[in-house]
Amino acid sequence: MIIDVIDMEDPALGRDRKAQLERLGASSHKLEMYGMSNGVGQMIREIAKLVSPGRLQVLRIWSHGRAGGQTISGGHGGEPYRLAHWTGISIANLGALTPTLSPLKALFAAGGRAELRGCEVADGSDGEHLLVGLARIWGVPVLAGLATQYRAEWDGTVVQASPTGGLTCVSPTTID
Repeated sequence: MIIDVIDMEDPALGRDRKAQLERLGASSHKLEMYGMSNGVGQMIREIAKLVSPGRLQVLRIWSHGRAGGQTISGGHGGEPYRLAHWTGISIANLGALTPTLSPLKALFAAGGRAELRGCEVADGSDGEHLLVGLARIWGVPVLAGLATQYRAEWDGTVVQASPTGGLTCVSPTTID
């Protein structure tokens, strides 16, 4: 199963990503997230309802991002609020969120991957640490871009972290 998590708290961004996925013929389940505290936990619970263990092939999260952070249910706004209310995942709250994020590991299929589709998520040491941390927690490669992401297709360089801690620049994947 392929799941596209789309943050609808910024309605313009959410509508745009949904339309682009439709244009590309994405064969995925679209999970819309709206503004809420603990959007990370809610996303995990909703995914667990949709997919059986070992069946999650691709998880894509569409929202705003920044170096070392991916928003899930908070639209565009200040980092302190996002951290305090767990509306996103960042290097600053990854340790605290690890128990919440860990159940996804059992859901991923062999050969599965996660894609953080916010802007500049992989940038800098915070970006690298976030990708490696999530790859280790989930046991699958985690991809994110270094540049601003304007479209459903990747823009610019894509970094992939492996569960063993390696980082490589990869050719962008297509929308499944």
